[in-house]
Amino acid sequence: MSTQSHPASRRSGWVFVGVAIVATIIAWPIAAGFYSPTAIGFVHLPGVILFVLLAVSCTVCFLLCPRRPLAPKLVSLLLAIHAAYWALDADAYYWLHSVYHA
Repeated sequence: MSTQSHPASRRSGWVFVGVAIVATIIAWPIAAGFYSPTAIGFVHLPGVILFVLLAVSCTVCFLLCPRRPLAPKLVSLLLAIHAAYWALDADAYYWLHSVYHA
């Protein structure tokens, strides 16, 4: 069995990064459009759902991305952290708004 890696295996990590980038470019502006600019701003429920779906899709892309080469794995990790931050932020403010202002 050959120890050389196939060129397609090096590109396969970037495919997952591409999927995560496209998902972020499409879902993030739509979800952010549901932000309510009030004194205590929050994201409405459709935006929360989109942020959570974005976080799940970016996390799945990170988990499916191969370990080597390292660059696509790190880029997909950064995209997953970015999406998880916005999902947790939207969830927290939506929960606070629904508990104390509804």
